[in-house]
Amino acid sequence: MLGETYFSEESRAAMSVVKPDSPRDITRTIRDQVGQSYEYWQWGDDNRLPARMIESIEGNVLLPEVINFKKKTLASGGAVYGREKIINGERTIEPFISNEIDDALERTNVDAYIDEATEDRFTFGNVNPEILLNMRREVVGIHAVDASECRLEKQLTEGRLKGRINNVYVSANWDQSTQKDLQIVPALDPNFEVAKQVMQGRAFKYMLPIRPQTRGSKYYARSPIQTLMDSGWLEVANAIPKWKQAVMDNQLSIKYHVQVNIEYLRQRFPDWEDVDADTRRKHSQKLLKEFTDVMEGKENAGKAVMSIFENKNGVEQVGWKIEPINNTKFGEKTYIEDAAASDAHIAYSQGIDPTLMGVSSRSGMSAGSGSDKRMALNQLLLMMRPDQRMILAPLQLMANVNGWHEKYGGGNRVSFQFKNFHIATLDKVNETNTNPLT
Repeated sequence: MLGETYFSEESRAAMSVVKPDSPRDITRTIRDQVGQSYEYWQWGDDNRLPARMIESIEGNVLLPEVINFKKKTLASGGAVYGREKIINGERTIEPFISNEIDDALERTNVDAYIDEATEDRFTFGNVNPEILLNMRREVVGIHAVDASECRLEKQLTEGRLKGRINNVYVSANWDQSTQKDLQIVPALDPNFEVAKQVMQGRAFKYMLPIRPQTRGSKYYARSPIQTLMDSGWLEVANAIPKWKQAVMDNQLSIKYHVQVNIEYLRQRFPDWEDVDADTRRKHSQKLLKEFTDVMEGKENAGKAVMSIFENKNGVEQVGWKIEPINNTKFGEKTYIEDAAASDAHIAYSQGIDPTLMGVSSRSGMSAGSGSDKRMALNQLLLMMRPDQRMILAPLQLMANVNGWHEKYGGGNRVSFQFKNFHIATLDKVNETNTNPLT
């Protein structure tokens, strides 16, 4: 990049100060593309891994709430901006108000972007913000494209830029053989001077694929939900309520077995020996109805039931015999320990202390005290810093491209952060901390 030019009349020569460009030949390895017959890299063996992840999440009671809890924890208080300052030896920001910045955030609906981008981060492990520009090459819009609908183009295999990913393919119909709604959006390289790529580019719409490229991943980061699915614990958690429902549907609901002495029937119905089977059945149903009329209903609560019996040849001849059918123990506590263990594994797999979700590791044990929850939440907030920076990267890009550092920084940078609140115990209100960078 050429800087200021100096001209010498004596030697009739010009000299320019040259600023080195960003390196474009960083070390990039290229994944073998055998078996990848499309221009994009498939997500999962059949390109439907995100759909299976969604199905697994929606089939579980706890997991959607864990993701929602992480979203609310990360973005609690919303995004704030300010000038970077050093206060008490700590790097923090000094908030200020700018109508231009506020209008830009409102125009791009920053709250919707944060919500959707955070959902994608904690569900799929990948975020795909779309950057919209005007004719002056200013960023005027940021939109979180559903990560499950995005597929990255295969890496360049030759040339000086080999290893780069140039485009993102977007469709809501990857389950179909052809995608009639397919759109191809130019991709920015998140590794070097993203703002410079935007300002020197020619397109007015870009995608910024943000994902950790670790553990051999070149295209899609491995989500903790995928690991949970592979572990089998999610399948166990989803199977337990189905088993319980099957037990309830098939379990006997009859409460009493009423046995009536044949002699009682002969006395009650004198024609018992002479009638056909159908008439006997009617006699039995009539007698059973009389019994249930006495035994059921609030108006009969506390009443007594009289039964007839006699001794014949020293043997007690019972007219009525009523035996309760006790079936409440079958399946009553089965798999309770397994359900508690699977819930704990779901929480742990997503980086959440089970106490924050009211989950205990074993049945009958406490889910943690208030102080346990407070410390667990503070720790979670600290560990979410990398996720917060990932979500705010497009907003920081907007500040760089639109020149907000120069206009509003006062010699410093304009930075975006999340305003987080630490839970305070009732007797330690001074522990509450609302510092945007805490």
